[in-house]
Amino acid sequence: MYERQAAKRYTRAMFRLVRDELEKERLVMTVIGGRDVMSTTYHVRHFEVFGKEVKMVITKPTNTVCCCCKLFETIGIPCSYTFVVLKAENITKIPGSMILSRWTKDAKIMDHGSLETCSTISHYMIKEAGVGLIFSSC
Repeated sequence: MYERQAAKRYTRAMFRLVRDELEKERLVMTVIGGRDVMSTTYHVRHFEVFGKEVKMVITKPTNTVCCCCKLFETIGIPCSYTFVVLKAENITKIPGSMILSRWTKDAKIMDHGSLETCSTISHYMIKEAGVGLIFSSC
């Protein structure tokens, strides 16, 4: 379910990175560290690797996950530990706060105000190109 949502939202290049993290998630297990009114703490580690645990905190109202691996802060995609915690919390969709708009398919769509502005700009560019062509041929 996460892979389908990621395929719809992310660009192809970023989807590949997210899919790699989803594949790594299969080898990760989690244990609840503690519950609070607003958050839950998890200890996450790779299967059959002892001693190296990653602390994860999920905040309930917004479903934001804070991970000490800092993959989201550096690259901007959720890490495999995040997907394990989302599954443990029975959250079926990647929270909107975990999807940066710069990596989505909609990132290139810009609002230019109105169609008149766009047509004026394109008309201006056509004239500019014509003047450039005349100048270069001279």
